[in-house]
Amino acid sequence: MNEAILGSAAAAGIAAASVIGSGARVRWRRFDVRVVVDRRPRLVVAALGSCAFAVGALGLLGALAVIAVVTVGVAIAGRTRRAKLLDETRAAMVDLCRAMAAELRAGQPLAGAFTAAARGAPLPVAEALRPAVAVSRRGDAADLAEVLRAAARAPGCAGLRSIAACWQVATSSGSTLAPAIDRVGDALQDDIDLRRDVGSLLAGPRTTMRLLAVLPAVGLLLGTAIGARPLSFLVSSPAGWGCLIGALLFDAAGIGWSRRIAARAARVG
Repeated sequence: MNEAILGSAAAAGIAAASVIGSGARVRWRRFDVRVVVDRRPRLVVAALGSCAFAVGALGLLGALAVIAVVTVGVAIAGRTRRAKLLDETRAAMVDLCRAMAAELRAGQPLAGAFTAAARGAPLPVAEALRPAVAVSRRGDAADLAEVLRAAARAPGCAGLRSIAACWQVATSSGSTLAPAIDRVGDALQDDIDLRRDVGSLLAGPRTTMRLLAVLPAVGLLLGTAIGARPLSFLVSSPAGWGCLIGALLFDAAGIGWSRRIAARAARVG
């Protein structure tokens, strides 16, 4: 019982150390503030201390199991956080198009409409648009398209390429920009809706993939619970090591294959 408590404390320490250096993000109404504090020395110290604590409490094998589980959990949490931020950035691109079209219809010049729309954008989009806003304020409207294409390399900001193309056509031909920007916003919203539909269709297969991936660990736990001691067999004999390494390789291959199929289906969608 005491070892279980100590192991849980070690796992919590490793998890806290793994996420402490990621910074904090605060959102309030239209304001989006991200505070990033460089805590890498503390991160290293906390992680090493937690690992040593887990080794002392559970032994080497138990500590490795705890560290592996916590590492996978933190990796999944980080990936989920990045995916959510990417979705928010894509949605912000749609809002940028709507705001820019509204400013143009209100009579704002091209540069003024772009600057006003970019000023109200959330933090990820505002950071990507910072060089373009500087060029727009200098009055270099002809050069803004190239700056927007460069900013489109930021994650989730691919729609800026379409805005840059519309901007280039409008500045060279004198045509109205607002309808074209509206169509860009509609196309970006359609892409978001398609991604959401494909993600909903793939939710079931991905859940099944995760369940199948953790079933071997569940089997080990059940074997330990009934007194079969599978871990002792796996780490105390050449045959056990062969079974363990083979199982890990096959499990990793299955996870990678399943993820590749899901990623290909998402790209096709």
